[in-house]
Amino acid sequence: MGANYSEKLKIAMAEIKIILNNHDIAGLIFLYDDHLSEYLLKPETTKSVISLKDNKLRFRSKLEEFGGSIENKKMADEYSVGMIKHFIELIKFHNCVLVDLYKELSDIIKIEHSDGIHTPHIEH
Repeated sequence: MGANYSEKLKIAMAEIKIILNNHDIAGLIFLYDDHLSEYLLKPETTKSVISLKDNKLRFRSKLEEFGGSIENKKMADEYSVGMIKHFIELIKFHNCVLVDLYKELSDIIKIEHSDGIHTPHIEH
């Protein structure tokens, strides 16, 4: 195997990131091709108080950032916590489905494979 990343996946994820930005949507995306994975966690939207910096999520919600509006702060907090909850629920569900299938297939199909290479999508 050549590079430890896939140019095809980097390009595809860059396109997905543009779509998320254009529609002001948060996202948690995984792509796979030929033992390589690309992933993106994009929590930033105009409604979100969550940001990702140096692979750490930050929740920043100070009343003064909302012009003193308790209602606007509450809406942003609820949106952001809701996003986290949805991502967790989706990860749990898909993890269970994939683990069950992987276990079942591992008993039936004997394929030797190495661990994949996972790269975060930072910039392309």
